[in-house]
Amino acid sequence: MTHPHDLLETLGLARSALTGGALAVRSPIDGATLAQLHEASADDMRAAIARAQTASIAWRNVPAPRRGELVRLYAEELRAHKAALAQIVTLEAGKIVSEAQGEVQEMIDICDFAVGLSRQLHGLTIASERPGHRMMEQWHPLGVVGVISAFNFPVAVWAWNSALALVCGNAVVWKPSEKTPLSALAAQALFERALARYGNDAPAGLSQVVIGTAAVGEALVDDARVALVSATGSTRMGRAVGPRVAARFGRCLLELGGNIYFTAKLGATDGHNFQHLAAVMTNSTQQSYADMMLNGGRTIEGNRSKSGKDKSAKSKPKPSSAKASSKGSKRRG
Repeated sequence: MTHPHDLLETLGLARSALTGGALAVRSPIDGATLAQLHEASADDMRAAIARAQTASIAWRNVPAPRRGELVRLYAEELRAHKAALAQIVTLEAGKIVSEAQGEVQEMIDICDFAVGLSRQLHGLTIASERPGHRMMEQWHPLGVVGVISAFNFPVAVWAWNSALALVCGNAVVWKPSEKTPLSALAAQALFERALARYGNDAPAGLSQVVIGTAAVGEALVDDARVALVSATGSTRMGRAVGPRVAARFGRCLLELGGNIYFTAKLGATDGHNFQHLAAVMTNSTQQSYADMMLNGGRTIEGNRSKSGKDKSAKSKPKPSSAKASSKGSKRRG
């Protein structure tokens, strides 16, 4: 199998970024050291959030179908480099090749879904009790979406969040597991390839990866500029993250592990000694990312025509899947 440095270099990542740091990245396959990465600090995370906030202000004004075009280009990059990204996931997370390829395919699938969603972010036109008025429902982006991912799905979880967040007009800051940072860097490198093809509509800081310890994650969780924190991990982590985000009136999407243990006993050799095999833990939780990327608010605007009659607008029900990246207040005419 190709060395991860070679794989990452083919995706556009400089070799110098993979050496000289304090964070040792090891393969669970044989314990080999894959890279020595530099860790970010809490201040680095706060600076990344500031860049993301600036990016989100510009990105929200890009038409949603145009935002979907960026995600479509990213899906093309994933298809073209599926084998390379899957190899990195295998080396770093220890997944068999077919499972790693399946995870990358999930990234492609959510991108395809998000592209379609980018043309369905519509609202309702609602009857008003006031003559000559109407109420219009309009969804707004949240702003900055923070993603904390676990080692067992090192790239798919981020894609499930980011593809939807981006088409809904948000910027994304990703804090991956310290055990699988190379997969995150590879996914981000492919996204930057898509950005290069996309043009000037995408602002700097739209998608960022910040690698570090728990202190970096805490800085992401506690920052009031991060409107939604999507965190995947243990129930212990969720109990810590949930109240901290709620204390600042932020929003959480938590996918927490209920781990199921299996033990198999192999045949006895002498009636007393047994060989025991402890099987792996399986994450049993489910996720529903599309339901969080547009939820939580809408603007209802009143509009009176010069003739005194309601201005007509095409009424469509909002998609049931689009509920997690918007916020807003109600205004009535």
